[in-house]
Amino acid sequence: MSIQEWLHSNRDYATGRQLYEQHGSSTALKKVFALGESVYNRERLLAELKALLPAAPLPKPAAVPKPLQKEKPAKVKPISTTEKHVLIHRVKEQMYKLYREREEQHAIMGMEHLAAEDRYKHALRVLEISDRLTELWQQLQYIEQHGALPAPEPKYTIPDSGAEMLKLLANLKSQRSRLRNKPDRQEDYQLVCQRIEEIERRLKDGNQ
Repeated sequence: MSIQEWLHSNRDYATGRQLYEQHGSSTALKKVFALGESVYNRERLLAELKALLPAAPLPKPAAVPKPLQKEKPAKVKPISTTEKHVLIHRVKEQMYKLYREREEQHAIMGMEHLAAEDRYKHALRVLEISDRLTELWQQLQYIEQHGALPAPEPKYTIPDSGAEMLKLLANLKSQRSRLRNKPDRQEDYQLVCQRIEEIERRLKDGNQ
């Protein structure tokens, strides 16, 4: 039986485990699946076998988000066809990873003995992933429509008021905590860290 046939069958756990033994690459997961069927193992096995299939078209969200900008900014330089394909591929790769992680989060949330607090944390992560996927869909639509990168964000400014800087600093530190362990948001994480350092430097200089 092939993986595709298994997915369209009653998805017998033992058969699915044998398929992963044949085609899967993770020794650790093979050991986990060998422990026997459970809600988590069944859901994880399903996700892993799906991941072994050739990449399918990305699922469309229920409501396709509007493009970042309706009109192409005059100052945005179009990219070459090759660069466009590379960029689209990069965005789609991020989306595939996030869709897969979201499936895993849902599988974990379905575990019978998961504490309510832990289930809540996983639910928050699902929401974060969904928000990020919406952002990536917007980027993808913009690139495909305009053949260019979205216009850069307005130049970041730091307020002159010490009180306002402290307020902004607290907000940025909160963002840093949320972004620290998210591989798909490392560029944002580095940017937030740079802004925190700049504000702390200005506050220090102002107190001297």
